[in-house]
Formats: sequence, C-alpha cells, structure tokens
Amino acid sequence: MTTAKRRVRMGMIGGGEGAFIGQVHRLAAALDGELELVCASFSRDPDNNARTGEACGLPERRLYPDWQSLIDGERQLSDDERMDVLVVVTPNHLHVPISQAALEAGFHVFCEKPAATTLADARRLAATLDAGDCLYGLAHTYLGYPMVWQARRLVRDGELGRLRKIHVEYPQGWLGTRLEATGNKQAGWRTDPDIAGPAVAWRISALTPSAWPNSSRATMSASCALPSAFITNSGASMMTATPCSARPRAPAAP
Repeated sequence: MTTAKRRVRMGMIGGGEGAFIGQVHRLAAALDGELELVCASFSRDPDNNARTGEACGLPERRLYPDWQSLIDGERQLSDDERMDVLVVVTPNHLHVPISQAALEAGFHVFCEKPAATTLADARRLAATLDAGDCLYGLAHTYLGYPMVWQARRLVRDGELGRLRKIHVEYPQGWLGTRLEATGNKQAGWRTDPDIAGPAVAWRISALTPSAWPNSSRATMSASCALPSAFITNSGASMMTATPCSARPRAPAAP
C-alpha cells in the first residue's frame, strides 16, 4: 500500500492586497501542488488582511492580525496541523526580526531578498541559523533565468576568458516619478532607506546574477551613491571587486 505524500504546509507574512511579490510567491507555490497555504498575516490593515485571506480561502482562525501572533499561534498547534515553513514577503527591514523569531520557534523560513539591511542584522541571523537546525532559503528569482545559467557555463568552461569587468544595469522607470509623494505604499517603503535598506540591499537583484556566474566572493566594494539617491531619483553606482578583478595600481616610486 502506497501512502500519499502530504503537501508542505506554508504560512505567509506580508503580501496583502496591493502588494507585489506576495502574490508571485503564492502562484509559484501552486505550480507543482506540493505546497498549501494554511495560515497568514497578510497586512496590518484588518480589512486588507481579511480580504486577502478570503481570496486565498483561509479560515478565519488561521488569519492572524500580526506576525508575532502568527508565530505564537502556529507554535501552539499540533504537529499535524501547524505550518512547516514560513514565507516572509514584508518590507526589507522586517526580514530579520520575523525570520529570527520563526527560526527560534522551530519553523523553516523562506525569505524574500535581501536577507538583511545591515551587516549586524545579517550576522545576528547567521548566528541564529548556526545555533539551530531549521532550514533557511533566500529568494533570488533571477538565478532561475536560463540566461544566467548559460553565463555561468560560459564562465566555468573558460569560453569568455578571464573576466575583468561585468557591467549590469537595473533600471527602475517608476523612480522617474515621485510615486511615494502620491501615497503609493509600495513606492513609499522602497524609497525609504530606513525600511528598504541601503542601495546595496535594494540593488541585490542586479548584484546576484552578475556575481553568481563568476563564482567569486566579493572582497571589496565601494558605493558611489549620493546620500539622497532614494529621494532625488539620482540613481546609484556601485563597484564590486573580486579576487580576479583588474585594479588600478599606483606607479612605483622612482
């Protein structure tokens, strides 16, 4: 007799009505039928939370008002009912506190990038992972693009020679208009450095696909971003060096 394989029970924090990436995760989770959404706290707005929960078919008792109550509530359920993994799709500044709390409660975590907005928070999260045995996944969707895998193969096979420079652009046309000034919540947090983090955290979408094919860990980075880049829409430029990078060298003294 064959026992049917049960689906992985998934919880979600963030991704309510009007958000972008939460719905993407829900659609992706439904592709192979191996995950099921069983609980969530979609939004701090009660009406938004309720509407999104209803649209996702969640029972009211598994729809929580905030992330703290979700983790506490799920922890009190039996092993055959509570969630297995928590998907974190909130604004960036909440990634570490939510992920850390879930890991410490014994739940696996799949988090949107970036993992953290400060080095101190990243180290704190790493310490939590080292101290426990829960799994932690970080979403880097662009690593699934066939072009990135092809680039990785070309680099590894030496078909491009020794790489000296990789130029990557990640234009955001919507920044040409101050949408945050119109009350757009998505634009509001993405242009706030205290929530979105510094440019290196926000531009991870460009950094990861360029660094991964090269399989080199950055040893030095310099940011040329204007202090007010998020507010003036000036943009930001970053240079990252790896062990094989070409570097300027000062002329030898006569």
